[in-house]
Amino acid sequence: MATYRQLPERFRRLHPTFKTPWLSLVVFAGFAAIAVLLPGKVSFLGDLYAFGAMLSFTIAHASVIALRSLQRDEELRFRAWPNLRVRGVEWPLFALFGAFGTGAAWIVVVVQKPDARWTGLGWIAVGLVSYSVYRRYVVRLPLRETVRAPVVIGPAIALEYRSILVPVKPGRTSQEAVDVACRLATDRGASIAAVAVIEVPLELALDSRLAEEEAKADEALDNARAIGELYGVDVLSRVVRARSAGRAIVDEAERRGTEIIVMGAPRRDRPRRAIFSDTVDFVLKHAPCRVMVGAERKVA
Repeated sequence: MATYRQLPERFRRLHPTFKTPWLSLVVFAGFAAIAVLLPGKVSFLGDLYAFGAMLSFTIAHASVIALRSLQRDEELRFRAWPNLRVRGVEWPLFALFGAFGTGAAWIVVVVQKPDARWTGLGWIAVGLVSYSVYRRYVVRLPLRETVRAPVVIGPAIALEYRSILVPVKPGRTSQEAVDVACRLATDRGASIAAVAVIEVPLELALDSRLAEEEAKADEALDNARAIGELYGVDVLSRVVRARSAGRAIVDEAERRGTEIIVMGAPRRDRPRRAIFSDTVDFVLKHAPCRVMVGAERKVA
């Protein structure tokens, strides 16, 4: 929650040695738990847990249903089944039945357990008010706007990246970029999306047939998936047709909510010239996230 600016940023700080959110654990799993246990009302604690757990499960199921409806055309690495396709949406039956069951259980707790009911509802009310005040006067952003806190620079950075985008094209530099991305994904449990951009000249329509360029794009994506298999990492692949490769990469990163772009680029060894290609320079200037560029020292 602190990563998405719903709680103060200090709650997402990781311990430099153990790489765990130590302050969050101390406050919520330490002080809060002890404060509830001190009175010795174990039954009340169980009822309160049932209140929170059933409400959380219901919200989680409802979120899956909403995502299937709002993002019906998005790529999914895994799609749980069974699903019922209606009007272009694959409704997840497990989430529909789950939301009904856990929602009914939550209503039972609310009706039959007055202590848990008023404590739980009061806790929710305090949380909503605190969230509103924090977002309005500290973050200064609308309540419904999704925003990610800046990446922490320091020993805890190893756990920050969860979504990686790798632009690919035939050649060793792109393969090295995929290799680096796979190492990041293996160490940090991230997902990788490889995108091959086919630049279409202005005199042609975007959907024009470009057999040679399409074959090169497929080759680059095949190589990226093969490297991913060596690391045991799934690499999602996509071909994008655009006028500008740099703009297409930036747009793809924004669409996917990418946290880091890993690019391979041959370094130019000529004086009075840009160090990298125009595409890399454009991505470095306009990317909505961090960019990692692996460059060779020399280009033959």
